[in-house]
Amino acid sequence: VRSLNGRVLRNSADMDPILRAHNGTVEYGVERAGAPRKIVVHPGARFAWLAFVVSVVVTFAYLAIGPLALVKRPGYLRARLLFLFSAAVTLEFAMPEIRDSYSLLLPVSLLLNGFQMGTHLHLASVLHERQRWVRRHPWVIPGLYVLGLGSFGLVAAMHLAEAFGATPHPWWSGDRLSAWLGWLTVGWAIAALVLLARQAWRYPEPKGRQQAALLAAGLLPWTVLAILQQTPLLNLLLPRHWQDVVWNLLLLLFPICVMVILVREARSQERILLSLTDEVQRAASIGEISRIVSTDLHEAFHPKSTHVFYRQSHSRDLTLGHSTGVAPREEQIPENSVLLRLVEAYGKAVDYPEDLAGLPPSEQEWLDRLEASLIVPLTGRDHRLLGLLVLGEKKSEEPYTPHDRALLGALTNQIALVYENARLKDRVEQSAKVQREVLARLGEQELGLVHECPTCGRCYDATEEVCPHDRSELQPSIPVERLIMGRYRLDRRLERGGMGAIFEARDLHLGRPVAVKVLHGAVMGEEVTRRFEAEARLTASLHHPNVVTVFDYGTTGTGNSFLVMELLDGFTLMAAIRDQRVLPPATVARWLDQVCEGIKAAHRAGIIHRDLKPANIFVTRVEGQVGYKEGPVKILDFGVAKVRSAVRAATQDLTAPGTLVGTFNYMAPEQLSGTEVDERSDVFALGVLAVESLTGDRPFSGTSPGVILTSIARAPFRFDGTLAGAERLESILARCLAHDPAKRFDSVAALQAELIPALRELAAREPAQPAVG
Repeated sequence: VRSLNGRVLRNSADMDPILRAHNGTVEYGVERAGAPRKIVVHPGARFAWLAFVVSVVVTFAYLAIGPLALVKRPGYLRARLLFLFSAAVTLEFAMPEIRDSYSLLLPVSLLLNGFQMGTHLHLASVLHERQRWVRRHPWVIPGLYVLGLGSFGLVAAMHLAEAFGATPHPWWSGDRLSAWLGWLTVGWAIAALVLLARQAWRYPEPKGRQQAALLAAGLLPWTVLAILQQTPLLNLLLPRHWQDVVWNLLLLLFPICVMVILVREARSQERILLSLTDEVQRAASIGEISRIVSTDLHEAFHPKSTHVFYRQSHSRDLTLGHSTGVAPREEQIPENSVLLRLVEAYGKAVDYPEDLAGLPPSEQEWLDRLEASLIVPLTGRDHRLLGLLVLGEKKSEEPYTPHDRALLGALTNQIALVYENARLKDRVEQSAKVQREVLARLGEQELGLVHECPTCGRCYDATEEVCPHDRSELQPSIPVERLIMGRYRLDRRLERGGMGAIFEARDLHLGRPVAVKVLHGAVMGEEVTRRFEAEARLTASLHHPNVVTVFDYGTTGTGNSFLVMELLDGFTLMAAIRDQRVLPPATVARWLDQVCEGIKAAHRAGIIHRDLKPANIFVTRVEGQVGYKEGPVKILDFGVAKVRSAVRAATQDLTAPGTLVGTFNYMAPEQLSGTEVDERSDVFALGVLAVESLTGDRPFSGTSPGVILTSIARAPFRFDGTLAGAERLESILARCLAHDPAKRFDSVAALQAELIPALRELAAREPAQPAVG
């Protein structure tokens, strides 16, 4: 340095007084290679902290939006596009600042901008539904990326050429082309805005118009800024260091709006599917079930068409129940259809035509006419096909994702259960009609049909008219003779249910009291009769003090199936919980220990109970020297049991129609979703019984299987302040109630070895309480 602000420097000490006296621009005189040169230094500006903080926040916002979109809508095209767009912007932000047009980072930045342009326009063109002109011209979407990457890539190539010494024509220089890119960006923004505005104005569905309007509102500020950037106005409105910050901030509004739409769609779909099971259960007929399913699925997944086929009770063919697409009113799928055989063999949702290549041409033409894309089976508890959901392609032309298929699979399992209940209701009504016909044809006196007192439930012969105990007028009971098979005399009705009634009776041959369970009608169906008889065989095979004993079964003279069991005196666990609400741990330990013993015996015989609930746990009372005392605990009702033993495989799945209603609060997740069950499913039910006995409340509440599944999957079980200090017991029950069967106890024996000592340990810390019952 030879001089400073024109003053010759003799040494470095001369610089300090000159610099202190002058705070403006400083001019240094230097000598390089023997030639004098001047260097002018301008005073630095203050660091723009606010602009820096906003830039960091915007960068992290872009970084978070992409992965969040994939989590909220896995497999959806718009979620993937939003992820790619956000990733491209984030990479651009992560690059060092480009200070001159010869930087090698500039071409990379330009290519990222070109990719952003393609994904940005792609998102705008496939919102809610792929635009008609896009469907008509498949080259449009690739063309958007070619336009973006090609135009920005051309400028990047020119800058690279100049960086390596090329001298292009002034009209084709990198700086000249960069200026044209500004106007291309304006065209890009206006094109996306026009696309969205057109959808907001003309789309036929309100939801599509609302989504387009939201995106257009999010894109408008950035479009205005892109136009202003091409005029001197922007420099007057914003300082230079704020212009890039505001540009990126306004551009962020567009992906935020897309993210809002994806989140709202995910919540809407979940709400629709959860409410669908409740709506279906309230439906009065199979036709109404079909209409509700078709309408709600159309709203949840936006297919171009939805068709619901179901099997009627009087026919093996499938009949069209409801359709949101174009289909003949009397459309049917014959029983011998190849389509039915293939779908039943798959047992899950299948794609058409990919998974159904072996269909005859006539059936392919029929599915083409229905615009079929995905076919979902409605499978009953005996693994037979009850119906089909035929869904068309999504309006957005996105494929059905694995998440969609899982939701549809769980949903159809629940719909199939309700559908079976509706069929059972139709059968019961038909049964009542046939019973009336039986009475009219055979006559009451001829069969000696039983009459009962509506007040006390005592049973009498048809010749009696008034109950001698309370003088109430007798009424006909279910059409069954009072003396069954000349041996079992019905003396008093104990219970009446949807499928039958239980009577206190007398075995006249052996002179002992028994309980007789009788099905309502003679036409409950071959399947129900088979399962009823299977229940008798299963229970009779379990000779265990904690399982109710079955003596006999058969068919009455009126065609009703009946079951003869030991007559029990006592109360159910449900009655004990209702009366006491919270049971002492010592009592729970004593009762559940016996229940575990009975279930272990069933499991050793290869039988899964599958319907363990308080109503099926019976605490007997036996007469002692002084009054009554507590007897053994008995497990009731193996009517929905499942046989796992190969020897008994012929009975297959013994679930009886209608048994799910009112009992799914005690079912394991795999049973609720219709998948394979094993001993660990009964372990789950025992955990629910323990929690309800100790707290008075079930661990997972809900009004439908879908809601309960969500509750189970959301968080592990925890005591809600009811049993302070019971960490060991809480850990055991949390393991029983795990959503994943692999995390539960492997067997009831393993559970018993942990649960019963923990209950007794808890009982030892509490003051003695009176026995229940």
